[in-house]
Amino acid sequence: MNDIDSSFREQQKLEDAVTFKAMMIQLCINIFVTISVLILFSWLRPRHAFIYAPKTKLSKSDLRRPTRLDPGWFDWIKPVFKIKDDALLQNVGFDGFVFIYFTRMLRQLIIVLTLISMCVFLPVNILATYNTGDWPPAPGLDFMSISAMNYQYGKESKKTNTLWYWSPTIATWFFSAIVILQLCRSSELFLQFRRKYYTQQEAKVKSQLSSMSAPELLQYQKDDLINRTLLVHFSSLTKAPPRRPSSNAIYTPNTEMKKTVEAISKLPCQQVLTGKYNSRLYLLVNDYNRIIKSLERVMNRYMSQIKQEQFKHSDLDSDALAMAISKLKRPMVRLNWKSRKIDAINYYTERALALDAAIKRNRAKLQNCNYGWVIYPSVSAAHKAFISMQENMARQRRLGSTVDTQQCVRLRLAPQPEDIIWPNMNIEKHTAELKRWFGYGLFFSILFVWGIPIALLAVSSNLINFVRLFKESNKIIKNNQLLMGLIQSYLTPLLMVLFHVGLPELLGLVSRQQAYKTNTVVEQKILWKLYMFFVVNNLVIFTLVNIMLGIVGQITALTLVGTLQSKSFSDYIVQIAKNMSDVSSFWINYVCLRSVGVAFDLLQVAPLFFIVMLPNRFAGSYRYTPRQLDNLIGSPPPFQYAKNYGLIISFFTAALVYSVTAPIVLPFALIYFGLATTTFKYKLIYIYVTKTETHGRVWPLLYRIVMLSLIVFQAMMILILSLKAGLYQIYSLIPLPFITFVIGLLYLRRLKRNNKLKTWVDLNASENQTSETEQTPPGEGTELHVMASQNSAETTSESTIARDVQLISSIYLDPCIHEPLWKPMIYDDIKQIVPLVYKGHQQQDRIIKALYSSEDSPQVIDNTNTLQTPTSETATSTTKLISAPDLQVSEKQLQMQHVEYYPQPPPSINPDVMPFYFQESEDLGIGSSSNNCYVTSHPHPFTNEMTTITPTAPTLEEMLREDHDDNILDMDAASPSSSSPVFIPTAPPTYADVVLPRVNVIKTVTRQTQQRRHST
Repeated sequence: MNDIDSSFREQQKLEDAVTFKAMMIQLCINIFVTISVLILFSWLRPRHAFIYAPKTKLSKSDLRRPTRLDPGWFDWIKPVFKIKDDALLQNVGFDGFVFIYFTRMLRQLIIVLTLISMCVFLPVNILATYNTGDWPPAPGLDFMSISAMNYQYGKESKKTNTLWYWSPTIATWFFSAIVILQLCRSSELFLQFRRKYYTQQEAKVKSQLSSMSAPELLQYQKDDLINRTLLVHFSSLTKAPPRRPSSNAIYTPNTEMKKTVEAISKLPCQQVLTGKYNSRLYLLVNDYNRIIKSLERVMNRYMSQIKQEQFKHSDLDSDALAMAISKLKRPMVRLNWKSRKIDAINYYTERALALDAAIKRNRAKLQNCNYGWVIYPSVSAAHKAFISMQENMARQRRLGSTVDTQQCVRLRLAPQPEDIIWPNMNIEKHTAELKRWFGYGLFFSILFVWGIPIALLAVSSNLINFVRLFKESNKIIKNNQLLMGLIQSYLTPLLMVLFHVGLPELLGLVSRQQAYKTNTVVEQKILWKLYMFFVVNNLVIFTLVNIMLGIVGQITALTLVGTLQSKSFSDYIVQIAKNMSDVSSFWINYVCLRSVGVAFDLLQVAPLFFIVMLPNRFAGSYRYTPRQLDNLIGSPPPFQYAKNYGLIISFFTAALVYSVTAPIVLPFALIYFGLATTTFKYKLIYIYVTKTETHGRVWPLLYRIVMLSLIVFQAMMILILSLKAGLYQIYSLIPLPFITFVIGLLYLRRLKRNNKLKTWVDLNASENQTSETEQTPPGEGTELHVMASQNSAETTSESTIARDVQLISSIYLDPCIHEPLWKPMIYDDIKQIVPLVYKGHQQQDRIIKALYSSEDSPQVIDNTNTLQTPTSETATSTTKLISAPDLQVSEKQLQMQHVEYYPQPPPSINPDVMPFYFQESEDLGIGSSSNNCYVTSHPHPFTNEMTTITPTAPTLEEMLREDHDDNILDMDAASPSSSSPVFIPTAPPTYADVVLPRVNVIKTVTRQTQQRRHST
């Protein structure tokens, strides 16, 4: 052993000793913090049930409300472990159950891989190190990894035996086979369970149909209508608003669309309804809501001060009290750094009135949408038309499309109304494509920029080798071993955790800018971006920077002390492979720290801090507005599926990548998944809710991500063995990624096929044929048979069509058009002080009436028009069998009765109905992105509107000019008819409704009148 070998060995011993000591310290700290957090949670949980079990108090459905926990410290553990899958599915919903099922699958994989590694491959690695490596090893964990095989003093060992490399090669093949088999098996079980679950749900609802109340029957009618409705987007139809009496009806029949749809599908449809929209409304409503929040904040603070003054001077008369109140300092606001501070209440009030007037005007000026809702008489007819249109459009694209097929650019089954993002519904095809490409460019830009701090974190995780780039490095390292070890093992993983806190929100903002039309697709896009971000930055960039810094630092240190005469890296290729394996120590520290984070999430730090530690009542005033308080404790928080899926998949990928290289990673990953499964189960049962049920549509994407992780693991093993010169082992591993890709692609096609509508229709047809062969005793189920045959009726009365139109108008309503505008929320005990705030204001009565009264705006769509109950003349044979005489249910009452903090669309009972999860999705690889309509939303308007409108309120001159032009245009237009399905009553425009309450309003009107007179 020469001087260079001795120096390399001393370097490695020092580095391994520092890393091992710091890892042990970090492990002890993490164990102590985890136990402390669990004890603190067990103490806080029974004392603050509205934070740690809000679903037990706020859920309106008994089926969704979990069982109450006993107040004991550890009484929450046993129910979480003992809960059965049936009860878990009932409490958390299907999407929540899929999340737990997927986490269990990954945990089972980690258990199997850990047992095999600890019992078989880890002893082989130690034996190989004993025979061919540096023995006795340095104090650390390197002797357990394959990096110590045939390795001595930074070079290849003189006792090299490449036969030992067959152990990691066999492990790679064996682990790949286990992951593929488990993934395919779990996917099959998932498909079977999903089909069985919804079949049972349909049968359950069918059995309960006779006992349903009137609101439940009305909800059933809506679900049935959604199932037999298609959503079709057109590109070449005009969107100019027609000047006819029904122009203010939200949904109107469109003959042109109806002819086009029937020409493509070759099947007749009942009606094609087109909606209305105004692109300006989205900006105006968002700005109005922001202003209302600001007004609430300053009003609650100022009125609390007034109430305190009233309490202090309760013995004074009214004049003296008014004088004392007038001396209070009103809240001020600075609009920008150039302007002076102005009265905040007056400013926000005037802005709110201006925006309110602008929204009313724009709600009265709607134009036709470029999409239509195609209604069919039965669910089977809708499904046949959908399949026929898909096949005809695909055939026409291959042969050369006609004008009709060019008009119909996107086709899909009608989505659930709560899943739609309305600002994106009217985006044109080419605009959507531009926004998609812009979003991808923005994502890759973030990916590139984010790599810079990731590289800096890689440097800090290998701080010892970074210090070796400078002189006197050995002295610095020996004097600061503990500090440098803690920076590498504790501070760097902690910084990476903190650095990724806002990443899901940032990627969500990017995804919402890409013109997707449903929240479901946005969540899937966020998950895919999170995974790609993890692979590129956390695995590739972090590992490359770490290994290159390690080899450069080690050789530079030897060169500086004169042991090595020249920097020749070719002789130390094996050291690069060892440095690549040494990165596993960072992931061990990272997984341990995230295990603490999983337990720490149980504390619900944000609600605990803002509600318990910072109470609402503070120094006689309110700290939060009623709206802020309602957001904090008004309802259980929604579960962020994309963020949590990305979290557990990233840890599984890291554990899988280093499972063969450094098997010691697997036990730590098993600890994480054990904690994660328990804590996520508790949070889904008692804390979080699912915002929109997707019925497991994310599973194909999860399958693709796990298969891609497997390919990354195989590529990593090929690279490491190539650096260690395992020639025959490399040749045996090269086919493995291609085999994995082919298997994954073939089974992904099966998943697509099971999610296609045609497969579901054929399956139902076979089941119906089987059920028809069975004889039903006469007199049994006659009424239910009549109800089930409603959708298959060949003729539909005009009253049924009118009812469908009315239901569509009540289901698919753009919130910016039909929902009442916000009004400032004030606490009840200070609400009577509102007139004192505006005392002396010239528009006091108008302000109080417009912003603080309980009456709704007259230009908002009236949703309280009573819908006929199932016993009315327009009811079909389904609902006539169940009588509910003299009962009327309004749409608003229906919405209030069916509000659940755990929302889930009720399943359909029709055997022809295709569940929501069987809808075609672009995430299953069906069609191109431009032809797909599974898209989601963002709160921003269309691209072509950004250049013409601004998010600020219009000025006084603009409003007066628009009113003058509107009066001229309205002279030729007839008044809208109130007999439309859904009608917006439009009051005649007056200056009192649209003019800002400014002091110089009369002078401005007079001046503009004179200008018009002189110009004419």
